Amino acid sequence: VATRMRNDNVSIRIKGWLNQSMNDLAASYEFPALHAMANFNSAVGVQSYLLEDNLYWLKAMWVDGRTPPMVWPTTEADLASCDPYFRSQRGTVYYYYLNDRTLGLWRIPASVETFTYTYQKRPAKMVNDDDRSSLPPEWDQLVLLKTMIRAYEYDRNDLVNSAKADFSFFLKDRSKTVY
Repeated sequence: VATRMRNDNVSIRIKGWLNQSMNDLAASYEFPALHAMANFNSAVGVQSYLLEDNLYWLKAMWVDGRTPPMVWPTTEADLASCDPYFRSQRGTVYYYYLNDRTLGLWRIPASVETFTYTYQKRPAKMVNDDDRSSLPPEWDQLVLLKTMIRAYEYDRNDLVNSAKADFSFFLKDRSKTVY
């Protein structure tokens, strides 16, 4: 990427652009290498739980074998407007909401329940020059093209349109891949 730039001072930014590009792709596509599962037991009277550090997005959740629907999109203010007592009522958890990595339960658990969830992990951050992408190797070309688009836009380089066309072509081809 750096060799195609007019601005020589971008080498520091390249790793950041690579990480952003991997995150963009991981936000839009499921990768088996990034699939994870975790669980926790609720505590009586506790309504909010912090999920895994590497959680990028939640796929599914079960509470003692049943699937509660996610209240989406909403905020605590929205919940408070439709149910002012949602922070104090105890009972069976029927809904949940997610605020970044904090899982909030709509009703305070009246008993211990086991929560199991699957999620996509955030791709490992590339820090060193010899680090590899945590996306499958066949996606490396797309990560590179996405990074080049960011670099060209930063540099106001005319090659940005060509990089965008290449990215669209490779994305269409790669999207046919089934894992």
